[in-house]
Amino acid sequence: MNTARLTAIILAVLLLSSTLLSFPSVLRADPGGMTMICVPTDEMSLRAEPGLGDDILATLYCGDRVTWDGEQTDVNEVTYYHVLTADGITGWIRAEFCVPVYFEYDDSLLGLVDPDEELYTYEMMKADLETLCGTYPDILSSAVIGQSLCGRDIYEVTLGNPEVPHHVMLQSTIHAREYMNTQLVMRLIEYYAAYYDTGSWFGTSYRDLFANTALHIVPMANPDGVALCQEGIGAVSEEYQALIRECYERDKMTLEFGEDSMHDYTWIEHYKDEEYIRDGNAAFPSFEEYLQLWKANAAGVDLNRNFDAGWEALDQKKEPAYTDFKGSAPVSEPETQCLVAMAESRTYDCFLSYHSKGGLIYYDVEGNTASNSAASAALAGTMQYATGYKPKETMKGIDVVLGGFGDWVQLALDRPYVTLECGRHPCPLAQYEFESIWIRYRESWAALAASLNR
Repeated sequence: MNTARLTAIILAVLLLSSTLLSFPSVLRADPGGMTMICVPTDEMSLRAEPGLGDDILATLYCGDRVTWDGEQTDVNEVTYYHVLTADGITGWIRAEFCVPVYFEYDDSLLGLVDPDEELYTYEMMKADLETLCGTYPDILSSAVIGQSLCGRDIYEVTLGNPEVPHHVMLQSTIHAREYMNTQLVMRLIEYYAAYYDTGSWFGTSYRDLFANTALHIVPMANPDGVALCQEGIGAVSEEYQALIRECYERDKMTLEFGEDSMHDYTWIEHYKDEEYIRDGNAAFPSFEEYLQLWKANAAGVDLNRNFDAGWEALDQKKEPAYTDFKGSAPVSEPETQCLVAMAESRTYDCFLSYHSKGGLIYYDVEGNTASNSAASAALAGTMQYATGYKPKETMKGIDVVLGGFGDWVQLALDRPYVTLECGRHPCPLAQYEFESIWIRYRESWAALAASLNR
């Protein structure tokens, strides 16, 4: 291990410890216990003993409340909490599938952004933005920062006073099929506006938390791709429709239905496998199924491979495709151009991107400075504290490549950055996953603002 990387790790540990210690520890539960909400994607077991035995006492679902008495233990590097259910049963649950509640809120007061809408569209987002900014003009504002290839506006939403000293940039849905993240950040925008004066984090009101911090949010960075994924080929300009059909004819040859690494059945991409030989009896995805897999923009450019950070060395698809084509030049696409312009428009304390799937937090990049590597690790620790998702150093990920927005932010701007991978199953995420993701992230922006106010 080189000296710079060792220094980065040491600094990360120190800064991460400082970040977590700046909040009251969840271990300091009051004598009556701490309320936790269960957030499994599907279901979870309450067991008589910690571990994965057959001693299941009950099955718990997303949204179920339990009381944690502060007792915990680790089994095979997995943490378990000792809890009491609403039905009066005591037992052990996996800590990663529950999050603490620091502020109780009334969900009925959030009536605009629909959490049950299976296809939260670009048009819905626009309409909701107009209503939200009109309802909370002293808290929210929006501006058009650019247009997509097909002429759809790309928005920046500012939560808080833009004249404050601390600024955070958050962008969502740069990959088309990950459009549930737009729904998530839009509901977070509504939540924090609605509870700006009455919500709190460890006794500090949201208004006080955001007195020195403004969030600058791009809810949908790839609107053409989202429309294509949700509505079909007619959602993009005619000039791109033939290109997209050509992409299908190429890409379908390396897509095969099977079991992925998370044991879900989906369309698996084999283009990187030089030894792949297609089974003559294997089915092709239909054109409609293929469009639902779409990650790129209308020109078949994967926007998260189009940034000027190791772009030249990227060796992936050579032609437009639903994923993994880096484009003809770095920052060649209007969508990436507007994100770069926004990122360079002010000095941000940090950056976050919302992606799917994996249920984890990526941080760091090869070539990062030691200080920024440590700062990114600390940012990941703050988001772990709020969401329960575990941080993972990006270089330890699978098939790690550069060219992404976060790579460019860290290498060109030298600013801390994390990728938040929401959800568990293949994209597009099924709507039933939204509740678990929402519960995890509801208090995350408060935690982020609190960390900047230290």
